[in-house]
Amino acid sequence: MPGGRRNPLSMSHMLETLGDAVNNAKNKVESHKAELTRKMNELGIEVPWVDLQIQFIGASGLPKMDVVGSADPYFIAKIDDKISFVSTVKHNSLSPVWNEVWRVKNVPATADLYITVMDKDEGSVHDDYIGKLKTSVTPGTKEVEIEGPVFRRSRGHFWVKRASGGYRTY
Repeated sequence: MPGGRRNPLSMSHMLETLGDAVNNAKNKVESHKAELTRKMNELGIEVPWVDLQIQFIGASGLPKMDVVGSADPYFIAKIDDKISFVSTVKHNSLSPVWNEVWRVKNVPATADLYITVMDKDEGSVHDDYIGKLKTSVTPGTKEVEIEGPVFRRSRGHFWVKRASGGYRTY
């Protein structure tokens, strides 16, 4: 509104406020997780470590990213921004099936898995960003919503499975 305040009842203002609240909640959880891990270490309580076998099943509901065709999706998975895995590109698909397995040893049981979904653009300097997601490395099959760049709107769903593995301390 020219010369005045924003209308607090506008949809964009409400979505922005909601997005800020979600981000604040996520940041608090991350802070509490780091503090808990620090306190466990101070008390001599060992954080369990696991050997992971992560199966990246696939995705669905991806947006059309190319002018001609649909999308050529691939993903980059990272565990706590320390180690990464890059998938193969699935050409011309909005519901790619990867069924790729990533095996990683000696990962803290409290780690998080971050996945960024991209659209491969042959001949271009940069690939298109589709969205991102975050999940824990706890055992089980998970369906996680892919958050897009604008208002964190859904850009589809991603399926990932973590096989049960043994916990141990070092």
